[in-house]
Amino acid sequence: MRSILLAINGIGLGHASRCLRLASRIDAGYAIYIATYGDAYRYLSSIGLGRRYVLVRDAEISFCWGEAGLAVGRTIASLLLRHSMTFAGHVASSAALLKAIRPEVVISDSRLAPLVAARLFADDTPTVLITNQLVSYVEGAPLQDRINRALSGLSPRAWGLSDEIIVADLPPPYTISLRNIYPAMRVVGGKSRFIGLLDDLGRYGEASPGGEGLYIAISGPRPDRGIFFKMVIPCLKDLGRMWPVKVSLGDPSMGETLLYRRRAGRGYIEIYGWVRDRLLETRKARVLVLRGGQTSILEAIMMLKPMVVVPAEGQTEQEGNAESVARLGIGEYVRSCELAREPRLLVEAVARIFEDYDRYVRRLAAVRRVLVGCGGLRAAEEIIKKYLS
Repeated sequence: MRSILLAINGIGLGHASRCLRLASRIDAGYAIYIATYGDAYRYLSSIGLGRRYVLVRDAEISFCWGEAGLAVGRTIASLLLRHSMTFAGHVASSAALLKAIRPEVVISDSRLAPLVAARLFADDTPTVLITNQLVSYVEGAPLQDRINRALSGLSPRAWGLSDEIIVADLPPPYTISLRNIYPAMRVVGGKSRFIGLLDDLGRYGEASPGGEGLYIAISGPRPDRGIFFKMVIPCLKDLGRMWPVKVSLGDPSMGETLLYRRRAGRGYIEIYGWVRDRLLETRKARVLVLRGGQTSILEAIMMLKPMVVVPAEGQTEQEGNAESVARLGIGEYVRSCELAREPRLLVEAVARIFEDYDRYVRRLAAVRRVLVGCGGLRAAEEIIKKYLS
């Protein structure tokens, strides 16, 4: 049976979710080998993949977290000292898998090791990278400037090992992950295509502004979900007094269980362990509170939902995404370090959106037109099919 290798970054669930949508469009005559780890492996192993999928577990790579967010110094030390060997193991396991299954194409969502393995051991196998982060940055680390100069020079060339790059984002100047993409275009621009949201845009239907209350989506790696929820807790009482509030803790292992419900003033507060139909909850809400994952932001744009973005401290990609949301006028940016000290900041940001709701929706509508024009899943499918016999 013909095969495809789909290598997925295992930190959080966003990479796995979007890759499954792409995999569902690949001809049924292909076996799809999914190599991943961490959150993504646990999620994919729990949902019951179809018979043509083979799930391969790689050694886990994870970040280090502190009380306020990403522990930058410890994460860098861990990546250099411990996970450098893990990365070498990923290259070796990818090489062995390439030799065993001889895939027609390697599709890598934000994983470098499979691209390196393909170039070293299977150079005739085409490789396609899916990403919205071609350049990485660190903040608050020793030798920060030197590290960032090295990353900005090396990262685009490393990702450029791929034959083609699917950029799951909007083109400039609307790019959400602008800081992480635009500087790399001088190196890999010729092999890159901006496809927007990696999803079937038809399932979003007509744009639907309005709705009721807030939907607070707790997302990201497991440790950060706990950090984010602790930040939100002091705000819930005041938010619930003014609007209906629904919270998802983003943990699929908890199921769609209602963990807490309380009426408060004009609204109420509901907390669920997991929301299976995230798009339905997004559509029903009037305003969203997000951690800053790029896919969640693009989904909000598709449904014309203004948002408050509270990125994890030290997560420079999320912080850049939040800056883009504010720059484009489609939502508000609240810093985690400030919210931890002043819970009222989230309430005030939500109130600003409600008070000037139509202005945010007009900006969202303008950005949405560009996003729809990128093609989404259909555009990504066209790229992949070029490499299939």
